[in-house]
Amino acid sequence: MKVFKYIVLSLAGVLLLPACNGFLDVQPESDMTVGAFWKTQNDANVGVQSIYYSFSRAIADNWWNWGDFRSGEFYFPTQTTAPNQVAIAANLVRYDNAACQWANLYQTIGRANAALKYIPGISMSQLEANRLMAAAFTMRAWSYFYLVRVFGDVPLTLTPFENSTDNIFLFRTKKESIYKVILSDLLRADSLMGKSSFSDRKYVTRGLIYALEMDVYAWLHQYDMVEQVMVTKMMPLTSDYPTKFGLGFTASTDFSTKWRSMFLEDPSLSGETLPKEIIFKMAYLKTENGTTPMKTFFLGSGNTAAYTPDFKLSYSGALGADGYYSLKGGVAAPFY
Repeated sequence: MKVFKYIVLSLAGVLLLPACNGFLDVQPESDMTVGAFWKTQNDANVGVQSIYYSFSRAIADNWWNWGDFRSGEFYFPTQTTAPNQVAIAANLVRYDNAACQWANLYQTIGRANAALKYIPGISMSQLEANRLMAAAFTMRAWSYFYLVRVFGDVPLTLTPFENSTDNIFLFRTKKESIYKVILSDLLRADSLMGKSSFSDRKYVTRGLIYALEMDVYAWLHQYDMVEQVMVTKMMPLTSDYPTKFGLGFTASTDFSTKWRSMFLEDPSLSGETLPKEIIFKMAYLKTENGTTPMKTFFLGSGNTAAYTPDFKLSYSGALGADGYYSLKGGVAAPFY
């Protein structure tokens, strides 16, 4: 008898299936596609903020992993606490080294691709749309610049992945072609920004675009182009807007009030204005990104990284009146 009941219930379930078709075809309210998101100016602002956020996650640790730790000027006192960094310093990187993953940079690129596709179709002032697209072009260029410097040939994608049929398994593109895309993106960003005096250095500004352009040309050993960008773009910018952009250094008399503002923002403290050296300042929140790697790597008794003795010995240790130590040979330089 129990078997019979189960058979009847199963048959009833089968008979009811056609009635569910309409329900099953309904798009879940919690399922947001890329195209469904970019509708308003607020969506555009949030979308571009997410580009900055994913970029900050990409370089939070890798600022050191992909930069100074490869210079030969660092060692790791307790090697077992930083095996990935030890491998990087020794140039013995395996495919599974967690310090050499590019996922967050490609997330940044994907979000920038979506912004560049959808922002032109959103109703807002052209000036604001241009500024947001300039930010997307710049952050995409910067992400590819990190990728090509660290990995050489890398996959190139300039459109967002929006559905399961998109091919996400891309072959590597020659680095020479990647550099062309980077420079093209920076030129397009510059064109979109126009003569804007926008200078909030937590966001993309003309100063950042020009600085990145010079950096890319320097990596390509095209030093004549570095000079050209500096003379024709950066220097006129700092001349036209001297209180907003600058190439100079902070005077020693202002050092005590400006040093802290490089790392923290506290509007309640007077005299804290961002120094001219800072071209771009990215927000870093512990609640989102965890403890800053600078603290983990360098501070406290359990620090995992330290300058090599040879590097320290290159400084004479003499602190000048201007707040700078002097290198052996008499060249002034800061030491942190």
